[in-house]
Amino acid sequence: MKPILFVLLTAAALVGCDKQKSAIEDHKEATKDALDNRKDAVNAAAKDAKSLYGN
Repeated sequence: MKPILFVLLTAAALVGCDKQKSAIEDHKEATKDALDNRKDAVNAAAKDAKSLYGN
């Protein structure tokens, strides 16, 4: 009985860890996308400023 209980608890822990890892990866990807969008916006603003001021 004890080995079965151990296996079930281990499986539940692994499923929980997998869900947490998935959530972390999703957050990491969203953060990366936000930084990329901000970088694109800054680059576009710099390009506009150069064209306005002729540098």
